[in-house]
This record gives sequence, structure tokens and C-alpha cells, in this order.
Amino acid sequence: MNILVIYQEGFSEVLEEICNQLQEHSIERAERSTLDPELYQDKDLVVVVGGDGTFLRASHHNRQVPMFGINPRPNRKEGFYMQSSIDNYKEKLQQALKLNIKKLLRLEIEIDGETIPELALNDVYIGDEKPYKMFNYDIEVGSEKEFQRSSGVLVATPTGSSGWIGSAGLDIEENRFGFLARELYTGRHTPGYNLEKGLLQKNQSIKITCKTDAIVVLDSVSQEYRIEGGNETLIKISDYNLKYIAI
Repeated sequence: MNILVIYQEGFSEVLEEICNQLQEHSIERAERSTLDPELYQDKDLVVVVGGDGTFLRASHHNRQVPMFGINPRPNRKEGFYMQSSIDNYKEKLQQALKLNIKKLLRLEIEIDGETIPELALNDVYIGDEKPYKMFNYDIEVGSEKEFQRSSGVLVATPTGSSGWIGSAGLDIEENRFGFLARELYTGRHTPGYNLEKGLLQKNQSIKITCKTDAIVVLDSVSQEYRIEGGNETLIKISDYNLKYIAI
């Protein structure tokens, strides 16, 4: 089996122990800041050593390879996506090698007609790069469209309900995705809103046309993708589910 081990700096001792457990397989290591799509080619399994941030970054360029996570510091790291801890990973890693797969929805983003290379597992944020500045935009969901002013828009998957959008008050049902406008401004030109938040079917999409410059960030860990005023951003469910190893 060809295995890619993705890790966060600072866990060298744990990393060596894990790689020793996998020594009968072909192993390639990659630090999370060095990831690119080519690393995943011809791999049968991705093992992530770190917290959820490392797992999310590892998922962005991964189209088809099953993923398994090991949380080396469960007392300090949340580890929502990590299927094991440093205390039980040996047993669970052997179960992971059986590749019992669960598929998780992800989001795909187009900026002015061009699809960006990363996929979002939790959520997408679109808004001004400075959160204290007002973001002006048109939002279009199905046949409804309206002008809004807010501190940004969140679009998230069902697993994203465990993170940012869940803290903001939106719970997303399985096999759907949702959106929520953050801190909407009510004024003379925007007396009320109909599209504050909502749930969408998998075949639907959300279109946001920026009136001011903005950024798009995936899962709070990706690079910042710049959007110029007047450009359109389309967010929809990707055809590439994340293959998550269920234990």
C-alpha cells in the first residue's frame, strides 16, 4: 500500500513511531505547508498527524484518496476529524488499513467563471479582508436575489455545523449545505432582508456578486483568494466527496 503521511511540525517523535508502524508499506512524508495535488497521485491512503487544521489543509487538494487522522495531543487539540489519538492509534490504524469509507460533502468555488483548485470540507468565507469593514454584495439563491451589507457570508457543509457556522447559529442537515450572512447591517438602503440564512439541496448553488473588493477563504486555513468588485463567486457541492475512513 502506498501511504502519504502529512504532519504538523513539532511531532517528530510521534511521527517516527507512526512511520515505524507502517514500515511494511511504501511511505512518503509531507509537512502541511508543502502540500500540492501531485503528492496524492498513486496513493492508497493519507494519514494525517496533527489537529483539525492539518486535516483540513490536507483535504483541500485531495480528490480521491481515503484519509485517516491521528491527534497527538488530544488534551490540547479539538480533533473533530481525527479518528484516533496517540493512546489508541496503533489498533485503529490497523482498522484504517481495511479502508471502510464514509463520504463527506465538500464545496467547490468558482471566481468569475474560474474554478479554484482547493475544495472546502467545512466552510467558505467570503467578505472584506478586514472584518471590521462593510462588505457590499448581491446574493442569489435559486430565483431569489437581494442586495446585502454585512461582515461576510459563510457557506458550509453538514460537517461544518461543528465549526464556525454552527457557532453562528445554523445547523445543517445531512446531504444539504447552508449559508448565513454575518452581522447584517440594517439602514435606509437595506431596511430588511429575506436571505439571511438558509439550507439548500445538493443540486443548488449560491452566487455572490461583489460590489466591493473581497476575499474567499476555505476552512479558515487556505490561502486568501482575491475578488475584485463586480466579480461573481459561485459556490456549490463538489463532485468529489472526501473519502473519510469510518472506525
